[in-house]
Amino acid sequence: MTTHLLLIQLILTVIIPRSTLGATYKMIQVPGYPDPATSYPTDILEEFPFEDCVQKCFLDDYCVMVYWSNNNICLYYLGGDVLKVRNDAELSASEEKVAFKISATSCTATAPEILDGVSTPYQYSSITAYKISVASDFYTIQYTYTNMDACGNWYIPTPQCSVCKHTMFSFRGTAWAGENDVSSSEQVKSWMDCLSLCHSSDDCFIARMRETGTCYLFNYGIPTGILIFDPTTMSSSSETLVYIAMKLTTSVSHPSFGVGPKDGNSSFTWTEKEGCGDSDAIVYPNVPGCYKIKIVGDGVNRELMKYSEAIHQCYSIGGDGLMTMPDGNAMTEFYNHLSAEAQAGIRYFFIGLFRTDLTQPFGWMLPELKIAEFDIPWTDGVDYSECGAGYLYYWGPTVKNVQAIK
Repeated sequence: MTTHLLLIQLILTVIIPRSTLGATYKMIQVPGYPDPATSYPTDILEEFPFEDCVQKCFLDDYCVMVYWSNNNICLYYLGGDVLKVRNDAELSASEEKVAFKISATSCTATAPEILDGVSTPYQYSSITAYKISVASDFYTIQYTYTNMDACGNWYIPTPQCSVCKHTMFSFRGTAWAGENDVSSSEQVKSWMDCLSLCHSSDDCFIARMRETGTCYLFNYGIPTGILIFDPTTMSSSSETLVYIAMKLTTSVSHPSFGVGPKDGNSSFTWTEKEGCGDSDAIVYPNVPGCYKIKIVGDGVNRELMKYSEAIHQCYSIGGDGLMTMPDGNAMTEFYNHLSAEAQAGIRYFFIGLFRTDLTQPFGWMLPELKIAEFDIPWTDGVDYSECGAGYLYYWGPTVKNVQAIK
């Protein structure tokens, strides 16, 4: 067994090295199995010998990895569509194995040593390169993206990102919406392409792809729910390649998805968005859209509402987020819009200033609404380094300051 294992780890698919984009590529074979929760194969090829599976990937500029088992099924992955592969160390009874495509010039080490830490250029869609990290339990593929800001990776089962405006949350499943309800569709090469289309559209809420080729986008207000498939199982045929992704705003808590996808149903309730033509709308010069001040509770006892609850209140009326102070004059302008009774009685307002932990800089939920730099008047003596995720803005007839809340 030991000799067999050593040979398997040293095997390189017998293909003449090929150069593209100034790099020489090789296929490196190891025993392993893609992690179903972070695996979105572009295609599943049945009755496909392993050598043909590897050769097809090697000749395709967009392929980064293939998986094969002894039932002659080949799972085919393009860039971005696989993150983790189980490190089996030796062949299983079903001879499960993967072959990675990497940029390499030497074959003088074992396969894990060749794979570990090598950066491979990749010029397609939003990916410019990828690197494989080797551990005792998993091979992890890390991609260099051009369109994710600080959002992390869209395929990790727990929604990430707190400093970007929104992120995508991907899983296997389908949306409750008919084909006639599709807002738009476009031909794509991979699931990552489909996610990128939805992410870049302000109106898109859900992306769906069934088999390879067509990406369906559904705008806000259209889907009535989603069906999530078991995330621990892998697609077994081309008919089961059914993927879905939701766009999540990063300032809202999503308890249903906080620990990753679970198989089952979820439904949506859509709230009609309030408009800027309403009598209580505040239009501020040079700022798009409008502001609204909503009084919840008594407006005095800030302990009666958590910051996360204030965020949900904002979204429940169709708002885009807790308000950004566009400049230093806005504090007084907004206060002046309150009635005399409200000015006399209300003291605390929630605004969209936040950070997720002590290592992050402060930021606005909607930074594009800030039109001028100004100093934030922190209350004297407040140690805001101890703050949690939110901040509370205090308005009074003559005093304006910011106090920290957790």
